[in-house]
Amino acid sequence: MEIKIAGAGIAGLSAAITLKRLRKDFDISIRDKANSIKDKTPRGVNALRNYAENIDIQKKYLELGFELQNFHPIKRQIFLLSNRKYFDIESTEKPIFYTTIRGIKSSIDDMLLQQAIDLKINIQWNSTFKKEETDIFATGAELYSHCVGFGQHFTDVEQTDTIYVLQNSKYCPYGYMCILPYSNNEATIVLGKFNLDHKSQIKSDYNRALQEIPQFQEYIKGASVKYEVNGVGNYGLPSPTINGSSLLIGERAGLLEAFRGYGVHNAILSGYAAGIALVNGSDYSTLQNEMLFQSVERGLLRRIAENELNLSSERILTELFDRIPNNVSWEIFRSELNLLEKELLGKIDLPILMNSMDEWNRKYPFSIE
Repeated sequence: MEIKIAGAGIAGLSAAITLKRLRKDFDISIRDKANSIKDKTPRGVNALRNYAENIDIQKKYLELGFELQNFHPIKRQIFLLSNRKYFDIESTEKPIFYTTIRGIKSSIDDMLLQQAIDLKINIQWNSTFKKEETDIFATGAELYSHCVGFGQHFTDVEQTDTIYVLQNSKYCPYGYMCILPYSNNEATIVLGKFNLDHKSQIKSDYNRALQEIPQFQEYIKGASVKYEVNGVGNYGLPSPTINGSSLLIGERAGLLEAFRGYGVHNAILSGYAAGIALVNGSDYSTLQNEMLFQSVERGLLRRIAENELNLSSERILTELFDRIPNNVSWEIFRSELNLLEKELLGKIDLPILMNSMDEWNRKYPFSIE
């Protein structure tokens, strides 16, 4: 059986690896319009949410058949709010996040690529399939861009054990700014905005925050800027197929987490689900829903609540600040935050929220060819 996959990113490679591991007789081909994995994915740091899984995600990926290493554990997170308020929280159990590098040798992209090559999967760069002959689309945010990010990658940073998150509407309305550290004294600092009405100011807002936030100033003291990072994202309620046949995975299916912008984990899981569906003849939509729908729907509800109904993260965290100490454990913080979010979302008229979601899906139908 021949399977043709458009896109050699994390989702496409994950699907190809799953297919070839389980069915060595399958003829798997990937084509990508980029010239190489380095051209496709610029160097930078991404965060993977370990707290959202019942088991450690490194173990989970191995169980799914992905040979991934070089994850950097993060057990401390600092939220910076306006008026000098902050939360400094640390996990007493497993890492809250793992950070991973992108776009270089031994990055998560490169490890998946090498695994695919070892499995003798045919990968062609600077090439595309015709749409009508493609079985799996893993081509990223090609239809719509719902969010935008800008930042810089630094070397020679001293602190690599803590993620900082700035929630302050002065610098990042409808979004947040964060420091994502990695081993080898590297870090990416990025500002993400989830309302494109504000995208024109993203670079100036980033620079202002870097110059005016004391914790950011201290963090980059003595560090060197290597290059700028930027990108766009595509999210919504996921669409599994085009015309009921070709499968959509990763951001092409709208599987970026809409509230925080996490996409790597969902890309891996959606690629795996597509591979399992084709191997077993099972329904991909059902598998996608079982593995991803709940977290994707929750993220979209929170994003709509912030963009359309003014229920911002800054507002929620400021209210939480008045309820709990600012240095509780991560486990207590997360539990109290979930309760508060549920309480505040419960005050929003559900029909208004659902109508906003329905309007979103009509405006951005991911299954359009």
